[in-house]
Amino acid sequence: MTLSHSPEEDAQKIVSRHIKLLHRYNEAKDAAQIIIGKLAVQKKTTIRQIHEDYGLTDDD
Repeated sequence: MTLSHSPEEDAQKIVSRHIKLLHRYNEAKDAAQIIIGKLAVQKKTTIRQIHEDYGLTDDD
């Protein structure tokens, strides 16, 4: 028995998965920025300097 799916159902699944992955990515990025901020405070420097020290770009 073969189950057929409409293109709309398949597209909706793809979009839903993409949104979930973006949400997880944003949570991880936010957590990393919090850690970088705390590191900057501990080292008494700026977040920008921490980014430079670790070779991070604005896109990271």
